[in-house]
Amino acid sequence: MAAIGTVLITIGIAAQTGSPGHPPPRGAEARSAAYPRGWQDLGGGTTTAVAASSWGSSRTDIFIRGQDSALWHRSWNGKAWSDWESLGGALTSGPAAVSLGPDRIDVFVRGQDNGLWHISRSPSAWSTWEGFGGILTSTPTAASSGTGRIDVFARGTDDALWHRAWFGSAWSAWDSLGGALRSDPAAIAWGRDRIVVLAVGADSLLSLTTWDGAAWSPWRSNGQPLAGAPAVASCTAGRVDVLALGPDFRLYRSVFDGSLARRESYEGAWATGPGAVCPPGSRAVTVFEVAADGTVLSLSVPSR
Repeated sequence: MAAIGTVLITIGIAAQTGSPGHPPPRGAEARSAAYPRGWQDLGGGTTTAVAASSWGSSRTDIFIRGQDSALWHRSWNGKAWSDWESLGGALTSGPAAVSLGPDRIDVFVRGQDNGLWHISRSPSAWSTWEGFGGILTSTPTAASSGTGRIDVFARGTDDALWHRAWFGSAWSAWDSLGGALRSDPAAIAWGRDRIVVLAVGADSLLSLTTWDGAAWSPWRSNGQPLAGAPAVASCTAGRVDVLALGPDFRLYRSVFDGSLARRESYEGAWATGPGAVCPPGSRAVTVFEVAADGTVLSLSVPSR
C-alpha cells in the first residue's frame, strides 16, 4: 500500500478566488485561421487536457488548470457559454470531472502535495477544497456508474492503477488494480455498475480493464499505439467513444463495445490530449482540445 496512502488531508490547497497571480484564461472567442476548420474557440490558457462533465441535455461544464495553477471553469447552458471563473486551488495536474445528477459536479485534481484533492458543486455553490491523501503520479479520472457512487482512479508511484470509491456516505480505502501505466488513465461508466478504464500501457499501446459490477477484468492491450492519454465519452449504454493522440499527434477516435473498432482521425496537431463528454440524451460527443497557444477548442461529432 506504499504507492498510495489512505490518510485524509484537510489542508494544502488554498482557495484562490481573488487575483490568480498570472493572467487568467482568455475569454475571447474570435476565430483564428490557425485553428482547424469546424472547431469553436473557447479562449482559455492551459497546458493540460480539458475535463468536461454534463448533468443535463443543455448543460456542459469544462475545467482546466490555468496559467496560475488554479482550477478554472466555464459552462454552457444550451444557449451561450459563461465567462471563465477561477475556483482556486493549486493544481499539479489537469482536472477530472464527473456528475452525479442535476446541478451536481465533483472535480478531482492532484495537489502540490501530490495527493488527491476534491471540490464539488451542489446544488448551486462550490464547496471548499478537501484532500484525500495518496501519492499520485498522474492526473486523476473519475466515473459514476450508479446513484450516489463515484469511482476515482490515478496512477501510483509503482505505475499501477489505484482506485478509491464514494458510496454515498463514505469513501473506501485506496486499492490497487495493477497494470503498468505510461499515461494518465481515463474512466467512464458505460452502463449501470459497468466501468472501463483505459491508459497507455508499458508497450505504448492502449490498454484497458473493465468492472462488471462484481470484479475487475485483467488488463489487456488493444494494439493501438498512442502518443498520450485517452479521453472517453459514452452516449449509449455498452458503447464508448475513445479519443487519443496518435504517434503523429493527430486526434484519433475509436469505438469500444467490448473491443475497439472504426478508427478515424481529425485534422490538427495538438498540445495536449483531448477531453470529451456526451450530454444525457445526446447522440453527439463534444470533443475538447488545446491548441499550441493554450487556447481551448471544441468540436461536436456524431457518436459512432
